[in-house]
Parts: sequence; structure tokens; C-alpha cells
Amino acid sequence: MRSRVNWFVYVAVLVVLFAWLRLGGGSPKADDRDMMIGTWTDESGAPGNAVRFYYVAREIPGMEPVKALDGHATAVKWLGEVTAEARWIYVSWDPLVLNFTVGNQAWYVTLRKLDDDHILVRFGKDPEEMCRPEAIDHPETKRLTRIGREPAP
Repeated sequence: MRSRVNWFVYVAVLVVLFAWLRLGGGSPKADDRDMMIGTWTDESGAPGNAVRFYYVAREIPGMEPVKALDGHATAVKWLGEVTAEARWIYVSWDPLVLNFTVGNQAWYVTLRKLDDDHILVRFGKDPEEMCRPEAIDHPETKRLTRIGREPAP
């Protein structure tokens, strides 16, 4: 009888843990964390400007069924470049900050979602400044409009 109770407790704990994780307990919501995935333009910027954030799936050696998602970006008429390929990783969740690497240059990108088709974005070089909650409330912050969506990875 005791082993049935133990199994019941284990299963109940796993179900609760799974539900908590699935509903976003303890971590940012997936749509907030991925708010920037897609193609965006600064309507007040140079004609033809765009930045595309996307994931590239890759295999993890020794873990064939599992894939890692690497953050990539393409920037057109941004950061003083005609076209720049970049890689990004998460730095902070609150505020959402990415480390955005173009060649040998590291940028920090602070983001805030306004709605599904608009985000605020600010590029900067100082990680301490860019990770502050007020970093997005700055004259250099741009309001971007979505011009393209990415398929789910």
C-alpha cells in the first residue's frame, strides 16, 4: 500500500511541477521572451532599414533528439552598417536585454513590448546602463513596427 501512495505523490508532484512550468511560473512568458522574433523597421529611420531577429536550430552533440536554438539577426541600415549579420543571447529578463554581436563589436539591446506589432528598442555599449529598468526610457530608444513574422522553430 505504501508504494502506491509514494507513486501517487510522485505523479502528483510531477503534474503540478509541469503545470507550473508550462504556465510560466518562475520564468518569463515565452511571448515576452520572444517578443522581438520577426522583422522590424524604424518608420522614422533611413528608407529600407530593417532588423530581423530569428532562431537557428542546431543539434547538440550526444543529444540527437534535442536541438538548441541560437539567436541570430540581420540588420539593414543599422549600427552604421549597410547590412550586418549578428548573433544574440539573453542577458537579462527584467528588463529584457540581449547581447548582440556584430563581428567583433558587442552591443546590448534593451527591449520592451508595446503590442504584437510594436516594440521599443535601444542599442548601447554599456551593459550596466542597458540592464537598468529605466534604460529604455531614453532619447536614443526607437519605436519599431513589425513588417514580418518568423515561423515557429
